[in-house]
Amino acid sequence: MNQKFTSRDRLAKDTAEVIKKGERIRRDSIILYYFRGERPRLSVVISAKVTGSVGRNKMRRWVREKFRKEKDFLENYGIVVIFKPGAEKYSYREVKDRISKLWKKAGITGKKV
Repeated sequence: MNQKFTSRDRLAKDTAEVIKKGERIRRDSIILYYFRGERPRLSVVISAKVTGSVGRNKMRRWVREKFRKEKDFLENYGIVVIFKPGAEKYSYREVKDRISKLWKKAGITGKKV
């Protein structure tokens, strides 16, 4: 079980493609796009209107940490998580719980290794 967040786990250049072709689920100030891929990959997008750069980077780290710990149990999807204004009020636990609920609703979780 590899628990690193490597460059292979980053969606990077395919982010726009997942947003364009993928399905979308929204929960409050968090939007999740997902599209079938060859392995679980993640991209996090946070609006500059959310908070300062320190807060945006902290939220980005929170989502990457959640992904890193659970990537062995995720289905093969490209995942884009977008934070909109209003997300700055969430604590680490709230972000983690909301992301889990979005992944379950999308059917991304469930693969047992």
